[in-house]
Amino acid sequence: MVRPSTKAFVWGFLAVFALSGLLGIEAWPFSGFRLFSRVRTATVAGWEVTTVDAAGAEQPERFDGRSWLHVAEGMAGLPEKERLAVCRAWAIPGAAGSVVEVRVYRTWTPLDASAPPARRELRAACLL
Repeated sequence: MVRPSTKAFVWGFLAVFALSGLLGIEAWPFSGFRLFSRVRTATVAGWEVTTVDAAGAEQPERFDGRSWLHVAEGMAGLPEKERLAVCRAWAIPGAAGSVVEVRVYRTWTPLDASAPPARRELRAACLL
């Protein structure tokens, strides 16, 4: 004989499990199953921030553990004053004084190593 409290727990667990799938909630151990329900493509979308020196040479910015992706995604929508402040903060770690521009690109990188190189699109830029 199964105790009523065990039945209530199992029914509650199943209800939360079903709701998390229907609502797309990701809270362990419940899952919205996005990992298995999204379409996979041959490319991975990402972001790249580069600095440009006075000679026009472009170098990728290294963030070393700093969180920047959420800022890069919204750069194009920032007011000019805020965008310039972010660009100045990003240019500081580079060669001091030689950075004249910061660029933010949306990138698409192929998963297949034999495919053509990544495509990128300029989304925001700041002249310093």
